[in-house]
Amino acid sequence: MSQWAVLKNFCNGCFSTAPRVTADGYLRMKGSPDTKPLLFSDDGGGIAYTQLSELKKRCEEISRVNVKVADGDGYRCQMDNPDAIRRGICRERYLNAVLESTPMTCADAMLQNSSAASYGIRLKCPGCHADKMGYAASVKNRLLGTLDGLYICGVSYRLDANGGTSTLRLKRRNNGCGFQDM
Repeated sequence: MSQWAVLKNFCNGCFSTAPRVTADGYLRMKGSPDTKPLLFSDDGGGIAYTQLSELKKRCEEISRVNVKVADGDGYRCQMDNPDAIRRGICRERYLNAVLESTPMTCADAMLQNSSAASYGIRLKCPGCHADKMGYAASVKNRLLGTLDGLYICGVSYRLDANGGTSTLRLKRRNNGCGFQDM
């Protein structure tokens, strides 16, 4: 196993996160820096953006995790995602919690990670924002309203004759389990 794989497994097991190396070379094992969330806005009062794309992937969300808690009992324990079930999503996974490598808390993390992976926003902003990776964010839009509980999971920068533009990918932040891998 490589050193990075050991570090990734440690962070995943202890913090339910993936390690990140920031633009200035620092290793972050527990997620974003403790700062006030950035506000992106299309009507002033925050970081300006010129384009917003909302991504909804129902195929990523899990509605139920069936858990086996004892040998010979089968997968009798169920952990549901009521919001996904209410919206008609039927995507189930199975977890053998009898094994030491898959504790019962993994079922909850699976549901939260699938919820986070099912929704995203892509923003195009003038200027370079490469240093904002991992930061908490909110988006204020005239049509959608205010979208909270997001973090910046990807940044790309392009410089051409018209100037520099950053494309930011935002995802939902997991509740209490760090942030989802890119």
